[in-house]
Amino acid sequence: MMQIYFLSIVLNAIVGCYFAFDLKMNNDTVLPHSFSFLAHKNFKLIIGILAVLIGFLKLLSAVDVVFIGDLLPASAGLLGGFAILYEYYTDDSENETRKVAFFENINASYKKTLGYACLVISLVHFLLPNVLFL
Repeated sequence: MMQIYFLSIVLNAIVGCYFAFDLKMNNDTVLPHSFSFLAHKNFKLIIGILAVLIGFLKLLSAVDVVFIGDLLPASAGLLGGFAILYEYYTDDSENETRKVAFFENINASYKKTLGYACLVISLVHFLLPNVLFL
């Protein structure tokens, strides 16, 4: 379905921009009125859930080439969505016991790399939709 294809590109680009450019919005950030939704705490939760859901649906619905053609965008959506959900889960808690050391190390080390990878995958998937391994 083309709707899933488009949502995958858009959500991978949003997740990529969030991690690559470190767009941490909070209530103290001064934003124009039209962008005030970025400061809401649940925005991160919604984007994470949508990215995981669309990444999973992308595995099930292929556009042209079955499964292999959508493997990179689907995996980028799943990884980016889980990373945002983990960040929401740990930021929301006051308790340090919720943080898992293994995931904290991965999240701190590869956050920008994941962001740039999601951006590149979404851009290439948008420009070259019929390539076998994209």
